[in-house]
Amino acid sequence: MKSSYLKTILLEILAILAIFTFISYSPLDTGITKFRAKSKKLSLNDVVLMLKKYDFSDALSYQSGKGFENHFELKVIEGDTVVIDHSSGLMWQRGGSSQKMKYKAVARWIKDINKKGFAGYKDWRLPTLEEAMSLVEPEKQNGLYIDPIFNKKQEIILTCDGIKKDKLLNPNWMVELYAGACINFSPDGSYVRAVRTVQLLKD
Repeated sequence: MKSSYLKTILLEILAILAIFTFISYSPLDTGITKFRAKSKKLSLNDVVLMLKKYDFSDALSYQSGKGFENHFELKVIEGDTVVIDHSSGLMWQRGGSSQKMKYKAVARWIKDINKKGFAGYKDWRLPTLEEAMSLVEPEKQNGLYIDPIFNKKQEIILTCDGIKKDKLLNPNWMVELYAGACINFSPDGSYVRAVRTVQLLKD
């Protein structure tokens, strides 16, 4: 009788431990770093604080940053090549626009790729500065501060984040991959590398 009672108690304890283990390792905790996806106006001070928050590498404003640890997967969907980052839950165009463009032409370009359904999706958008900076590597690879899994042509990409209190320069922040830094001026315009948010479970 005593042995049966102890066995019952032991089984109850094991059941409780199993419940806590399930909660602790719930698949809802994916380990994905979610960056801000909505546009925002940023001052230079805002940018520096963002670089420090995520320890992003920036050759001009935060040289000590180690860079974001990406987990890329190259994939071809409906004939279009994309790069999925399992660390941020973002899907990027491997390339982007074939030429630099002024800011006013960008909205039309984004609208066109959504109308065509690039890679089967119609929710492509400009990245925020923090999303774009997550691509910057601390060291050059193949001439650019970005993983060579991406096309090399788009060496400067536009973001959706505006520049606070400065109407003399370009209206939005950009990421210069040749220099490995975010910048706020490019007289020749910039390329576009669109992004979309996906739901992923980190490996």
